[in-house]
Amino acid sequence: MPQLLIHAYEEHGLEQKKALIRDVTATVVKAAGAAADDVGVFFLNLACSDRGLAGRLACEFPDPSGMTEEGRADVEKLPCLLVQLQMFEGRSLDQKRALAKGITDDVARHFKVDPGRVQLIISEMNRIDNASGGVLAIDKK
Repeated sequence: MPQLLIHAYEEHGLEQKKALIRDVTATVVKAAGAAADDVGVFFLNLACSDRGLAGRLACEFPDPSGMTEEGRADVEKLPCLLVQLQMFEGRSLDQKRALAKGITDDVARHFKVDPGRVQLIISEMNRIDNASGGVLAIDKK
């Protein structure tokens, strides 16, 4: 039941998202040993008016296409892409390392951003604290 919530910018297109879903699903299957049918990927689209840095909205930063090298530094400070991965506990440190590397690489490649601007937060849940359809995960076969 690994689930990824990807905070994507509005300028990321449908084809980028389709390709990213395919690749992060494969990454989670390989690194975490999950079944592909159990991997959920959800996008939370963020407009430039919904993200900010240093007291300024992203849309207040200049358009990078007409900027000098010095001006690009401001744009590069814009908040990173945030990916939240929720899954049941039990993965090893090496599996988490593989998830961090693989998901970061997938997002950076498809959204054309520097990998250093991709933040992944892994949240583990136990089966006692998660339910769907009114049934705790621990009670499901």
